[in-house]
Amino acid sequence: MNPDKLFDYLEGRLPAGERAALEERLISDKQLQRELAVARQIHAGMHGDSREVLLAP
Repeated sequence: MNPDKLFDYLEGRLPAGERAALEERLISDKQLQRELAVARQIHAGMHGDSREVLLAP
């Protein structure tokens, strides 16, 4: 899946229909679940408007 869509989801910027479709797909798609977990890690390491991501070692 497009990482931008996952970040939009995490930031609450997906339209309701797209959000619902993504959540429905997450129920059964293990690969998408893994991608979202990685996106959450990256998203948590983002600071302000910077494009730099800092991950824990």
